[in-house]
Amino acid sequence: MGTIDDPEADADAARLLARAVVSQRILAGQEWNATLNCLGLEAEGEVLQMDSVKRKRRKKITKHK
Repeated sequence: MGTIDDPEADADAARLLARAVVSQRILAGQEWNATLNCLGLEAEGEVLQMDSVKRKRRKKITKHK
């Protein structure tokens, strides 16, 4: 690892954190679907969430219409 002032170390840490968050959300969704299936309930279809850039762009476009 680099020093505290190393921007590359900050970027690496941010990438690792983002990957961990995404992995956790995917696993939680899979576990929830399995729980619903065990209860005999049908899980909803796959829901894809837009990343923040797409959400912000869409919000900006609709705001200026």
